[in-house]
Amino acid sequence: MPKNMTLQSDAGRSPVHPLGLMAVLGLDWLWGMIEIGGSLTGAGLVAILPLSLAIGALAALCVGAVQVWVAGDKPGTALAKACALGLLAALPFQVATTAVGAPLLVWSGIRHLRQARA
Repeated sequence: MPKNMTLQSDAGRSPVHPLGLMAVLGLDWLWGMIEIGGSLTGAGLVAILPLSLAIGALAALCVGAVQVWVAGDKPGTALAKACALGLLAALPFQVATTAVGAPLLVWSGIRHLRQARA
């Protein structure tokens, strides 16, 4: 290994870029407001499944794009992260996405703030 090369540790690095997490949380919370009201009607209950799948696909697309173009992940890695967060966003109501997304967002945000300050 050449002397001028340094090894970077990924030990403290968040697995998902904060921009992708903000997109997932934002989409899920926006859709959640409609979903809660819609779940009170018969038509809303029928529409929850296709709309949840659409929100999940849109969230996965956002995360995948951010991971490839902003975070610099390989396409396969970005696809895995996109599918995982897309599935979370597709779950009815915001509980799962908030429980997983908020701590990840705090973790990645702290990491990015430390890098910006250094």
